[in-house]
Amino acid sequence: MEFIQVFISEVAKGEQSLDTAAGTAYGKTLRRFHNWIVRGIFGLAVKAVPYHQDFMNLLGSDGSAQANTAVLQDMVTFAASLGHLVKLIGAFYVHHKLDDFPSVD
Repeated sequence: MEFIQVFISEVAKGEQSLDTAAGTAYGKTLRRFHNWIVRGIFGLAVKAVPYHQDFMNLLGSDGSAQANTAVLQDMVTFAASLGHLVKLIGAFYVHHKLDDFPSVD
């Protein structure tokens, strides 16, 4: 969930390259848990993300500036809400001592 939250946040902030947004999200959230093989697979998989406007259209935009703005506003709201949930889940993990994940780095 944290990956999705960071990815959506990056796009909502104006990142036009979805592979860059995905790479940023991966680096901030999942990379430390993956070995070099999985990192390489992610690097290949991220090349399959759609173009920015295609992604916006999938989320309900018709391509107009007004529709894109509405979708981006929804993304900001979604990312903030998901960020709150991620923090709550993280606090739950800490409280129940479930947050001790080994890092590969």
